[in-house]
Amino acid sequence: MISAQWRKSLFSLFPNKTASISILSVSHLSTPLPLNFLFSTDAKPPPYENASDKNCHSIALFLKENGFSDTQLEKVMKVKQRQLSNASLEKSIKPKLDVFRDFGFSNAQIAKIITRDPTILCYSASRRVYPSLRFLWDLFGDINRVAKVVVKTGWFFSTDVKKNLLPNIELLKSHGLSMERILLLLSFFPRTLLTTTERLKRGVDKVEGLGVDASSKMYIYCLWAAVSMSTEVWDSKIQTFMSLGFTKDDILKTFTSIPIVFTVSAAKIKRIVEAILATDRYTISSITTHPSVLCFSLEKRLKPRLRILQILEAEKLIKKWPNLTAVYAYTDHRFHGCFIGPYPKLFSGINPPSSRRKKENSQKNP
Repeated sequence: MISAQWRKSLFSLFPNKTASISILSVSHLSTPLPLNFLFSTDAKPPPYENASDKNCHSIALFLKENGFSDTQLEKVMKVKQRQLSNASLEKSIKPKLDVFRDFGFSNAQIAKIITRDPTILCYSASRRVYPSLRFLWDLFGDINRVAKVVVKTGWFFSTDVKKNLLPNIELLKSHGLSMERILLLLSFFPRTLLTTTERLKRGVDKVEGLGVDASSKMYIYCLWAAVSMSTEVWDSKIQTFMSLGFTKDDILKTFTSIPIVFTVSAAKIKRIVEAILATDRYTISSITTHPSVLCFSLEKRLKPRLRILQILEAEKLIKKWPNLTAVYAYTDHRFHGCFIGPYPKLFSGINPPSSRRKKENSQKNP
């Protein structure tokens, strides 16, 4: 039988996941207007305290009539109510939406983009919005790809795109990255390409220092990871891997397989690697072959499962430990079915995930 302490630990194999819902409460105007009026063109308007309130409400109605949902409109008003109170609907707001439409954006796309960064409504249509969209259109020639970039990077219009992007594009081209791959980088990780040229250069140096070739399909993902952290943090992770016995080739294999591994803290990497190697059943080669294991929770997933395998081996119920995939990638239900369910006396009290959830729900709702 298993001790109470380990049984408690093993129960964490199947943690309950609950989502928290945040309710937004917003005061839109200097004299708050009823939400049903702000979001409906049919409501009779209350008295306005000043012209700014009336102007802000006119803009809100215009945005709603042009495809903004109540939720999107509420977010825009929460963030930029003060600026919009003094903005001209005819001279400032409408021209910006017209620019987007001229490029072929739908109302739904425009609403999504502006909701992501309501500050767009405060930029100049001719000096900032149009040039930025034109530059992206010239690069991609596809409105959906342009929309994808703009939606992903809400602050896209806050920078001089041409001035900041061109040097970075030239830098990457000089290091052998094709224009096709550069456009993929801009599509998937626009912030990486919109960073300063100095920071991008440091990222390129980190990636190439590990031996990642520009022709590799994983290059842009590796570059994203490298640019996302400081040189000090990057160096600490390299040192952590080396102190654990990884060779440069091991680190390269891990990095190019799953670049996101390098966004895991050095402390967590160290704890997971040490726990896996301590079993004497897995090696560094096992980890480099399955680097995703470094992204999972040590306490809630890996340790309990490793302990289950240790118990099974001690009881001579398994002759050989399974592939490391079983330790981190198997669902709770599959792991239970393979290694816990067949031995009910040994693991008494540990029910299948679905059974336990059903029991807990019945207790909550008698």
